[in-house]
Amino acid sequence: MKKVFFFTFALHLFFAVNIFTQSVWVWQNPLPQGNDASDIKMFNSGTGYCRTNYSILKTLNFGTNWQIILHNENANDIQFLNEQTGYYITNNKIYKTINGGNSWLYLYTSPDISPNQINWLNETTGFVMQSYYYSGTKLYKTTNGGIGWFPILNDTTII
Repeated sequence: MKKVFFFTFALHLFFAVNIFTQSVWVWQNPLPQGNDASDIKMFNSGTGYCRTNYSILKTLNFGTNWQIILHNENANDIQFLNEQTGYYITNNKIYKTINGGNSWLYLYTSPDISPNQINWLNETTGFVMQSYYYSGTKLYKTTNGGIGWFPILNDTTII
């Protein structure tokens, strides 16, 4: 009876030690995070950017490794013109980086514009589109680098 008790006690102790040996859980795969990626832009130098649900990621080696350069921000859309200059929009705000995402400059906000897509032709001319099924489509343009925006389409037709 003592052998059965000792064996059962040793067995419980063995499993208890193995179950509780890891005190901290660490994200392992995929790194650096596990959200779906979209809006991927790659450059010939190996630098690339992509947007996830709540972050913007950057690679310097054609996507082998990624690092988070912006976290806890729901970017609706991003666009990079080159390895250093890029834009992102969130709710009714537009941001720009000129140093590869190390810092972001606030460009513009408006209670009237809540864009969900952005497109830049160059550093001065850009477009944002607001398209929702309940309010139609609005398209705005800037010719001064995002300081001011003017409407070029306001289609309130709801199909």
